[in-house]
Amino acid sequence: MIGGRLGNHAYVVGASAGLLLAQQLALMRETTAEEGTLRRDLDLRFVSVVLRHGARAPLSENFGAHDHKWEYCGQAYHAVKTNIRGLDNTDRPVSQSDERQTKVVFEGGCKKGQLTSVGQLQALQLGDWLRERYVSNGFLPPSYNASALEVRSTNISRTLDTVTGVLTGLYPDAEDPIMIETCDDRREWLYPNHRNCKRLSQLMAQKRVTLEESRMAGSHAALEEKLKTALEVPASERHIRFVEAYDVCKTVLFHSARHHMKMDDGLLRELELVATKQMKAFVAPEDNAEMLSLSIGKVLQDLLQGMERAASGKLARTTHRIAKC
Repeated sequence: MIGGRLGNHAYVVGASAGLLLAQQLALMRETTAEEGTLRRDLDLRFVSVVLRHGARAPLSENFGAHDHKWEYCGQAYHAVKTNIRGLDNTDRPVSQSDERQTKVVFEGGCKKGQLTSVGQLQALQLGDWLRERYVSNGFLPPSYNASALEVRSTNISRTLDTVTGVLTGLYPDAEDPIMIETCDDRREWLYPNHRNCKRLSQLMAQKRVTLEESRMAGSHAALEEKLKTALEVPASERHIRFVEAYDVCKTVLFHSARHHMKMDDGLLRELELVATKQMKAFVAPEDNAEMLSLSIGKVLQDLLQGMERAASGKLARTTHRIAKC
């Protein structure tokens, strides 16, 4: 556990928020391996930060999820005001996916997939780190300025709550609402979205067939039997959905520091390896360049174009971009 104070916010967290990518055109103070000295001849022009949401409640109601008391979702800090808008400054769209999730409430108060208090503090800690790195050195203005910051999030409650935490850590004294841009489910490109791409939907369907053929061949039969016993899966349930089972077991362990039902370290690790491999087959396939391109190609293209515009001096306003997936 890490304890400390972020401005006026006390915090206790187990892990920092997932900073997947922080790309910089150049560092104002960069230590080089050859020189071993601080570089002062480079100019920082533009920063892109891409992050995942913080710790959350499970996305599944199966595998005993309702048997656990989910009492981890209280408000952890006082958030800055935000203004959530659709693309091109339209009204915030309705997310049917988010509505389906948030209408499910577990015992204890957490909603399905909701950002927990620990997840909120993870985001707050990341925002404070960004403030120390980019506000304290003068790259970003000391007070929130809309012309210096662009924020984009998927239209899901836990991701919007996460980026709100990051913004609170970045500009804890902001008085004006900070704008967060999002879009409707069908147009989203910050995650592999088969809803708006027929070809990606076809490729994912083919991948599911491949995984099902592997399962039918008995590739994970022994693991399935162990999980059925540990998670008390009814005899009528023929097969285990590994990603779903891992989600429930991992979120229970992370928030309660106790294994779910009859799970143990070894079995959870075995489940993790299979679940990760199956998820990777859809979001980061090594055997299908077309599927990979259709999944994350536009995200990487946007990041690259932002850096190229900044390097060429064509970037009109924004110097710092945060994208929440």
